[in-house]
Amino acid sequence: MGDAALAKLRAAWGDPAAARDVARSISRHQDGPAFDRIVADHLRASRDAWAAWLDRGSREDLRPLARQVQVPVLVVAGADDAALGPGVQARKTLPMLPGAELRTVADSRHLVPLDQPEALAAVMRGWAAEHCTHQS
Repeated sequence: MGDAALAKLRAAWGDPAAARDVARSISRHQDGPAFDRIVADHLRASRDAWAAWLDRGSREDLRPLARQVQVPVLVVAGADDAALGPGVQARKTLPMLPGAELRTVADSRHLVPLDQPEALAAVMRGWAAEHCTHQS
């Protein structure tokens, strides 16, 4: 995240209107139970946890840990995720995980499991069928 995005999110802590704006930007849900859950989760975060994520967690360099991964990896991105969509995943995540595969879920933003749960499950099942063997 750039400094402007961090500042906007930092200012959004505890503000219901800002939480709704954030939810609209990261999910295709614009109202209803899933949308309300996103907003509630946003507002439930403590100030310390919110600041820790923005200031440290979102900036943590995971490359040394990623290089240690020795299992097949599936990276899933929402096709319409403005922050961490398929292009960003291809440029930033895949090079850290040799052999990882990127799959995109259509009609989804950042919160793929909420936006398209069935499509996500289908992507995961298909990928697992291709890469995982069952031993009896």
